[in-house]
Amino acid sequence: MAFNVETLKSASDDNIPSFLRQAENGTTSVISHNTIYEWSKIGKGARIINNDAVNTLSVQLHDPNNTAQIIPPNSELVIQEWFSTIIVTPDGSTGSFQLTIEVSNLNEARK
Repeated sequence: MAFNVETLKSASDDNIPSFLRQAENGTTSVISHNTIYEWSKIGKGARIINNDAVNTLSVQLHDPNNTAQIIPPNSELVIQEWFSTIIVTPDGSTGSFQLTIEVSNLNEARK
């Protein structure tokens, strides 16, 4: 199922009912989710905390070919936008990170 982001309300709209999925802890393996196929929901936002003191994380939304956002060591990235695919890739042989995804019903998100 595809969606046109222009037909959706703002992802930062607090009036859209949403809930946080249980946080996932990651190490050196890639974590990838398609929110529509896995949970029948659309991603409204995410928080990724890089607890690694040395290595960075790469985060891609929508498509694995998109330009990655880099999270430096010991920092976090907060995303507030609609997405259906999120891919978190550790960039080292050691790693420690946490991913929390906020999801919403697609019909609730429509204008």
